[in-house]
Amino acid sequence: MKKLFVFASLLILLTACSAIFESDYERISEITDTVKAPVTDGGEQEVSNYSELKESVLNLVRGGSEEGLIRLRNYTGNARNDVDRVCLEVNTEEPIGVYALSFISSDPTQILTVLDVVFTLTFRRTPEQIQSVENIGGPLALERRLLDLMTVFGGEFTFETTLYSEERFDFDRMIRSIYYENPLLAQGFPEYGISLYPETGSVPGSELHRVVEMTFTYPDEADQLLSRARRTESAARSIVNRLPAGLSELEKAVELYRELGEICAFDFELYSTVAEGWMVYPSTYDAFHNGRGLPESFALAYKLLCDYALIPNHVVLGQRGMYEHAWNLIELDGHWYHADLAADIMGGELAFNYFLMTDSMIQDEYRWTRSAYPPAEGGELTVNNEQLTTNNDDEDEDDKDNNDNEWND
Repeated sequence: MKKLFVFASLLILLTACSAIFESDYERISEITDTVKAPVTDGGEQEVSNYSELKESVLNLVRGGSEEGLIRLRNYTGNARNDVDRVCLEVNTEEPIGVYALSFISSDPTQILTVLDVVFTLTFRRTPEQIQSVENIGGPLALERRLLDLMTVFGGEFTFETTLYSEERFDFDRMIRSIYYENPLLAQGFPEYGISLYPETGSVPGSELHRVVEMTFTYPDEADQLLSRARRTESAARSIVNRLPAGLSELEKAVELYRELGEICAFDFELYSTVAEGWMVYPSTYDAFHNGRGLPESFALAYKLLCDYALIPNHVVLGQRGMYEHAWNLIELDGHWYHADLAADIMGGELAFNYFLMTDSMIQDEYRWTRSAYPPAEGGELTVNNEQLTTNNDDEDEDDKDNNDNEWND
């Protein structure tokens, strides 16, 4: 009887254990069945705090991954709230996310103390566009990069910076400075667009962090502009190479002014369209190969010649009378002078009435931002009348008197 009782007790115990094991097996199986298969597109990353979580999601964005599994283990903070938060911030506040994404969603699964989250990303940029975003430290690095881009008449450029401000990144000043200091690039000023991602900084501590997209539109295709630039360079070097050996800087400046003035004519018809508000694209090519142009064309062309002759110079942008105008500043013997070829060929033949002028001599007729250029105060420089004559004819006596000057410090 006692043996029967023991057997019955063992049977009951085994049955209970079986029920317990079966129950645990079913519970574990249920959890296992809800876990998604590992996501391989964006890899698997493990994080333990919000900073790591955000960086992992940003890695998915930068890698162009449409899906990625991030495992939150031993996580500090409210894991589920942080998952919602990171989706919002990456999509609306983080520069690379704002630039690259249309939408980001999450699908979290709790496994004991671990939260597995599958992030799904919908992109509005291609992986190539995202990976081409460059890191730019500051304005000087950007100016160097823009010079590279404008040298090949490039169409677009996107960069990321943590130092953005409107004052620091003055795009218009940078582009104009590069254009007017490099006359071979002056084959028609580009129209450009700037897009900021996000438009305003809102993440505390990251207010200066932006992705900046720049687009350039030129008046012609890049290969055509490159061809014109090469032909312009050839023409300009040919003129400079013809200069006799042993000339002083002054003699070089005079000869180059004369050479350019005698092959160019002022385009009054085109000038009238500018006065009426039409968009035109003056270029150095116009001066050297079309033989006609506008003040900007001549100023850029003369700058190119002076550059090749190693004469320090600038293109000045301002007004003459009521109209926008461009001319040059040249440095001779340590002193600066104005030279306006456009004004000197308006009469049909080259004159030297506006060559080697000081600020005080032109200030009533011209307007320019003086602080942007070196002062032209003149110096001890004597110009002989014979130097300031054209190959076609001598100047009038009044013109000779006007240009036979000696300026003292």
